[in-house]
Amino acid sequence: MTRLRNTSNVSVRSDQAPFQRTKPPSLVIAAPADGKTASPHGLPEDAGWPLSVDDAEALLARLRIDCPDLFNMQGAGNTLRGIDVYAPSALPRVFAKAVEIFNRAHGRLPDLKSMPTTADHFFAMKFFHPIPIDPNPADKLDAREFLTGPLRRRVVVPRVVHILDRPVLPEPDAIRPGVYWLKVSNGNSMQRRFRWPPPPQVRERLEREAREWLSVRYGVQWGEWWYGLTDPRLFLERDVSPLIANRPEIKVFVRSGRVTFFYAIRHHRNGWHEKAYFDEAHRPMHGGYGRYRPMQCNLPDTIDTMLEAAAVIGRRFSVARVDFLDVGGDKPCLGEVSICHNNARCLFSPPEFDRWVRDRLFEPT
Repeated sequence: MTRLRNTSNVSVRSDQAPFQRTKPPSLVIAAPADGKTASPHGLPEDAGWPLSVDDAEALLARLRIDCPDLFNMQGAGNTLRGIDVYAPSALPRVFAKAVEIFNRAHGRLPDLKSMPTTADHFFAMKFFHPIPIDPNPADKLDAREFLTGPLRRRVVVPRVVHILDRPVLPEPDAIRPGVYWLKVSNGNSMQRRFRWPPPPQVRERLEREAREWLSVRYGVQWGEWWYGLTDPRLFLERDVSPLIANRPEIKVFVRSGRVTFFYAIRHHRNGWHEKAYFDEAHRPMHGGYGRYRPMQCNLPDTIDTMLEAAAVIGRRFSVARVDFLDVGGDKPCLGEVSICHNNARCLFSPPEFDRWVRDRLFEPT
């Protein structure tokens, strides 16, 4: 079961971001000048960034009037919403940071009234949608808990060989020689691949990075609060790179237990990706997001198992993305469960594809 932090009394000083162990830079900006073009919620479209906390507080107040349904979403069972998790003194500051990130990506404020794009909906998820928290989708070590009943016999998870209780690697003879990943359970991009046993200088570097990772409360400063519900843990995971070489990852979008579409992706060291998009019936689709090249893709033999597992896992979420690795054999490997796709920074393209995705994932059925 997920080891949740107590959120009943989460609070921070007005000059701190929630869950942070160290004080972040102050978000200070002059009030926007008069006479600038106003957004649908009364804020200037070209306001300086980062958005002032006062303006963020005004935006939230305006949203309560213009979009009361946002604040009245209720979830069944063990769910939380961002507006409930953050202390009142912290919410405007976090909302300001989230709006800043959105504006940097899209050149505008999120439109939470008409919700014209998928990005607007994903932004709203961070603060207003009830999100199931047990198991916590942000905790990599809890991934197996999503595999219930027959799924445990049909889907595997990456093999964890050691969980660290502090940022100190075990003794050299505690683990078989080989290639491993050092990872932190809650976060993104905090991982290192290395060969065991590591030489002293590599061990020292890994332990230094591990200490830094544990000092970070990833995500909570910009609205992805579920990353802060459990304390981060360090672990060693067996490398599966040889098994997945030249095989695509499969990322499945699910709405309340129904697969809507998925894409296959191959990563390249130069930063480019190859992607191919498919609907729930495996039919190729023309569209995508981000910097990528279209690719011809033979779907893995386990694709049906992946889609079935994604549908079961996604029953507890209004919208989620469930990722899988093709490791060969007859069992796919569960990767992660993602709630706010790409932190609401991306749009699918062309625009008609984004509208199709928006309607399939978020519009009333």
